[in-house]
Amino acid sequence: MTPAEQQSLLAYLKIQKIPYSHSTPRSFTSSINQNDHDLVVALNDPNQLTDLIKHINTINPSLSVTAIGGGRDDTNNSYSLNNLWKDTDIFIQLAYQPSLTLLPKENNNAEQLFRVSPNMMLVELNQALYDRGYHCPHLYGVLPFMSLAGGLSTNSHTTFGFLADIVEGIELLLPNGEKKYFKKDSEDFNVNCVTASLGLLGIITAIDIKVLTGKKKLKRVHSLLTYENLVNKIQGTEKDGAHLNSLSVIFSPIKLQANTSTKLTTWSWVDEATPDQGNPEPQIADDSISVTCCAPFFAIFRPTFLYCFFQSAAVTKQETQIARPDAIMGPESKIAGNITAIELLFDYDKTKIKDFFMYLLSILSNARKTGDFPVNTAVFIRFPQQSAGNHQVAIDFISFGLHLTKIEPLVNELIDYLNNQSIPAHVHYGKNNAISINSRYATSENSWQKLKMKYQQFYERHGLNSDVLRKKIAGLESPDQPKAVQVTQAVSDDYQRLRM
Repeated sequence: MTPAEQQSLLAYLKIQKIPYSHSTPRSFTSSINQNDHDLVVALNDPNQLTDLIKHINTINPSLSVTAIGGGRDDTNNSYSLNNLWKDTDIFIQLAYQPSLTLLPKENNNAEQLFRVSPNMMLVELNQALYDRGYHCPHLYGVLPFMSLAGGLSTNSHTTFGFLADIVEGIELLLPNGEKKYFKKDSEDFNVNCVTASLGLLGIITAIDIKVLTGKKKLKRVHSLLTYENLVNKIQGTEKDGAHLNSLSVIFSPIKLQANTSTKLTTWSWVDEATPDQGNPEPQIADDSISVTCCAPFFAIFRPTFLYCFFQSAAVTKQETQIARPDAIMGPESKIAGNITAIELLFDYDKTKIKDFFMYLLSILSNARKTGDFPVNTAVFIRFPQQSAGNHQVAIDFISFGLHLTKIEPLVNELIDYLNNQSIPAHVHYGKNNAISINSRYATSENSWQKLKMKYQQFYERHGLNSDVLRKKIAGLESPDQPKAVQVTQAVSDDYQRLRM
């Protein structure tokens, strides 16, 4: 954006009394590499959004706009672990209070439709539904501070399933300022919600979701299993009468052996009359100095110390928690703002899943022997169910302060293994390095090449300015900045100051 274009926009914002700043967009992630001179517009009134986008088009229709959820009530609720913000001219914070509106019921079954504002965080959505006497089976085992629109834009999932499966339609503000509504199963709906649209196609302004009647509490049963017993459990879950998409798993990759303790969480909805039990963890990203400074230092220089801390904090208790659905993630949500993560996704195959996990064990055990850990904090596993009924295996490889050049070779090796087993695999587009990894798989439905083609077809169908798309794609395809050296030095300096 040229200085003249920016001055023209600032004059409009002042007339409309829309707050703005030149700063780094707020996010609970620490991995977004932005300067301090970005133009960030804080939109406190959703009714001003359409006119704002139309005015931006009168200044220059090629300007790139990105909507983010952070900044509301001083809450860092934007979620991005990728290059999703690169080459953006104007950031718009959806800083207004979120809303949940009951829609007319079309039949007498147990389902009900609600219209949700795009900036409502998933934990807020769960709470609001509970207060009104409803529940949504999908909403557990997921980052609580992710907004619903952000989750849809990255085709995100929970432990239960994919967020797109609860959506009946979306309202989208196109880059030219025109609003359109896309119903479930339409081509335009699918490219925005079922695949990862990454905010390239417009700003989601409303989401219609389907939920169930009945006020339900959320029950979590935490069990401790050895890695070997965990793998047997995963292979035999359906036979045991349980369901894969009720399970989430977390363990440390440091010192991993067959007898290493792992934490298995089993999720379920229970009747409102069920007595409360246990103390669910606060659903907030921890930005204390122990997490932002000390933990990354030990992760890099003393990973075995971090292992001891992680095991004592996250993999110690066997307990049951029952409460209103305010806690939709475990203690791992506290560290989510300070990590690098790559998530591997592939189809669950009961006949091959045990061999895969034993192969993963062999890789991580070898790292234990050499001391060169490709992942230094946690491995987090879920089994979301797809709309067709089959399950996927979703594995997050999570590290503190570790450059992604260490994690990516591990993921590439696992994808090669899965391809040799005729199991299609890809990386979640909302996490780090997804585009570079998925570009290797041009034949995959989830390949970056195929997604770009869908984006271009969407722009052509709606007569949109393709320069905007090209600019955003260029930002996405630019390599991640090498953060490890920078983070390492900063953390080391902070640690030395703490000791003084």
